[in-house]
Amino acid sequence: MWYFRRHRLFSVWLIALALAVFSPVQSRSEDRRAPVAVPALRAWEAEAVDAIASLADPAKLATLGVRGSNQRVQKIIYWLLAVKKAGGSPEAVIDAALARFGWKGTPQGDETKLTIMRNLQRALLAGLDNPEGMAEMRRGGAPTIRKGPFLGDEMGIDHVVPRAAVPELDNVLANLELMPTQMNRNKSDKLQPRTQLMARRFVASGLLDPASVPWAAPFASPPPGSKPAPSPAAPAPPVAPPAATAALAGSTRSPVFHKASCSALAAIMEANLVSYASREETIQAGKRPCPKCQP
Repeated sequence: MWYFRRHRLFSVWLIALALAVFSPVQSRSEDRRAPVAVPALRAWEAEAVDAIASLADPAKLATLGVRGSNQRVQKIIYWLLAVKKAGGSPEAVIDAALARFGWKGTPQGDETKLTIMRNLQRALLAGLDNPEGMAEMRRGGAPTIRKGPFLGDEMGIDHVVPRAAVPELDNVLANLELMPTQMNRNKSDKLQPRTQLMARRFVASGLLDPASVPWAAPFASPPPGSKPAPSPAAPAPPVAPPAATAALAGSTRSPVFHKASCSALAAIMEANLVSYASREETIQAGKRPCPKCQP
């Protein structure tokens, strides 16, 4: 009996000793590991910046064949999803990647970033951030949609401005968006209001030559009803500053109208998009100016 009591006390002492010795070591080990998370994230973001800068480089995109950028869009979204899941900032990664080829803060870069961020949001809403979806996108493939009305369909890539209408925009990232395959099949190549609006934005940002799309060049044309310029032989009389020549647009579901270059228009569904020939027309329609772009 005495032997077993002593053995039991010895076992309890060993357990207590183990707790006293190993618990602080484990705590210190965890303390040493915690700061590693931030450097690891920064290294992951740096890898994503390198990858996206290479995938989005306009000089490389210009050398690709027909629809050569489609796989690149999928890969870009993969890297952004990975950064977001790791706790990083996709927007900061895009900015750093655009800065590599001098597009950060430029009109071209802003349009490109806007489309990429919109594609990232679509990927999240469609549930593409699961392991299978991300693995498919990393290869440049079309992942399976896990959420929403197109559940089970593949998420492919399509042009905002149809390639049939403007081949020059075939491999421009700002013109490529994630779209369910079923929706893409039913899409028309006709120049819809959103198509024309986006073409005007690309012209304004320098991504598209206005000479190739005369139907999308209201930025350079006089406003409706304006008088022709006087003959160079006669001195021009003093006149008031010309009215803004940019096209105006808005949503049938919103009381606000915008400049065609306003980023808010990208969120308007094509079926609800409406264009206006002049500011007066928007006022008559009961619209008020957008506080952001101040048309």
